[in-house]
This record gives sequence, structure tokens and C-alpha cells, in this order.
Amino acid sequence: MLWLIKENASHQIVSCNIHNANNTFELWITRPNDKNLKIVESTQLEDVTTIKEAIDYAIENGIPALRL
Repeated sequence: MLWLIKENASHQIVSCNIHNANNTFELWITRPNDKNLKIVESTQLEDVTTIKEAIDYAIENGIPALRL
């Protein structure tokens, strides 16, 4: 699991996924309590993919926290 720190909040997460909603790309995280939270949205897939790749990298390499 990973702690994701964004602005004044931190969230423990177990996964993240990109969702396309009406040409807006959204990055959603899943928390250990099975509740989902939208972290970021953009009309540019590259913007959202960059953040998702950073989260995936942190999870894969055992980094305990990531600040956005």
C-alpha cells in the first residue's frame, strides 16, 4: 500500500485506474475501505497517465509515500 499526499490530505491507497468520461480522463484511487476517490481529471490523457505511472512506480518499488 501507498500513502498519497495531495494538497492538505493524505490517502492510503491500494490501486489506481484511469477512467474516460465524455473525453475527460479521470484518475481514481481505491482505498483499503473499498471506497474510491477521484484524484485528478484532464482532457489530456498524458497528464493523467504521468501521475498514474508515478503512483505505479512507487507501489512497485515499495516507496511508502508519494506527494503530488
